[in-house]
Amino acid sequence: MHDDIHVDGKWGGEAVSNIHGDVSYRNKPFRVVSEYEPSGDQAQAIEALSSGLRQGDRFQTLKGVTGSGKTYT
Repeated sequence: MHDDIHVDGKWGGEAVSNIHGDVSYRNKPFRVVSEYEPSGDQAQAIEALSSGLRQGDRFQTLKGVTGSGKTYT
């Protein structure tokens, strides 16, 4: 086992390691970087989701019909 790998525990009898170390997103700004411009209702959805993140809403659901651009929002 490598010295730089921290063993977090066991799963199914095997050692489980976190090779990425501790990751914290606390106090890091949320920023969208994209070469695409939002279309349709995407701009409003992006603003609503971003506002929720700023208010501390960690879990949000974006609902829409198939093909409405949810993935790129």
